[in-house]
Amino acid sequence: MEIREEVISILEEAQYDYSEYSGCFDVVGRKKRDMVLLKLLGNVDSLQFSQANNLKILSTTLSATALVIGQRTRRETLENGVIYDRFEIPTVTPKTLENILVFRELPFLYRFRGGFFVKVNAEKLREGRAKEKLTQRALADKAQITKKSVYEHERSTANTEYTTAQKMEKALGASIMEHFSLSDFQLNVKPNDAKNAFEMHVSRDMNKLGFETELVYQTPFNIIARERFIVLSEAGDNEYLEKNESGLLRFSKTAKMPVLAVTKEETSLDVPSIKEKELRELSSARELRKLLKRG
Repeated sequence: MEIREEVISILEEAQYDYSEYSGCFDVVGRKKRDMVLLKLLGNVDSLQFSQANNLKILSTTLSATALVIGQRTRRETLENGVIYDRFEIPTVTPKTLENILVFRELPFLYRFRGGFFVKVNAEKLREGRAKEKLTQRALADKAQITKKSVYEHERSTANTEYTTAQKMEKALGASIMEHFSLSDFQLNVKPNDAKNAFEMHVSRDMNKLGFETELVYQTPFNIIARERFIVLSEAGDNEYLEKNESGLLRFSKTAKMPVLAVTKEETSLDVPSIKEKELRELSSARELRKLLKRG
C-alpha cells in the first residue's frame, strides 16, 4: 500500500475529515478541535527547509499539529513507536500515526542524533526513591549513574537517554518514564518575507484592521490570519486563484475556516472576494467579518 493510501485509511479509521494537497503539507485532517497537517515522504531526509518552515508557520497559526509521515531516512528504516525529528517537526511512521490518532497511544521513545531518549517524570522518580528509602547518592550508585543526573531529573521532567532511564527504573522497581506529547516539540519559525508589493500591502491592510497575519507559501493560499477564521488566498493573481480554487475550498471546508480572496481586479470565483482597494477602505474588522458571513 502506498504511504498516501495508508495515511488516508488511518484518518478514515480515526474518523477525521480530510482533504489533500501537494505542497508544504499533503493532507489536512480535522476531528472536532484537533487538526493535523501531514507531510508524506518515503524518505524523510528529502524534506526541504522551506517546506518545513511553511508547515511550521501554518501549524502554529492554526494551532494544528504538524507531522512528517515517512518510512525511512537515507541510512535506516524508521521504527514504529519512535518519534524522529526533521527541522523540529515530529516525524513518525504510518503505524505510529495510527497508534496516535486511532488508539491514542503516544510513543515513549524519541530518536535524536543517533540515540534514543525518553521523558522521565520527576514526580514518579522522587516518589519511587522515597518508597525505596534511597538517598540520591544511593540511587545513583545502584543505577550506576551520577548523583547529578538523579538530582537534575528530580527537579523537573526532562529527556534522558533511554539506557539511563532503564537503569533508574530497574534500581527502583518502578516505572518513571512517560509518553511524549506532540506539544513537547517547540517549533521555531522563520517569518517569510512578502514576495511582492501586493502581498505586502494586503498584509499591511489586514494589520490595520487588527488582524495578525503570516505569509505562508506552498499552500493553496499565501496569507493567513491568526484569528482562526479567515484565510487569504494568493494575492492578486486571478489565474493562480482559479487554478487553486478547488484546493482552497477543500482546505477551508476541512479546517472549518472561511476563505477570502483578495484580488486586484474583479473575478468570478466561488469564494468570497474583495479587491485590495476595497480592503484598504474598510474601517473595522467587523466589516470584513460581515463580508465573510455573506460569502
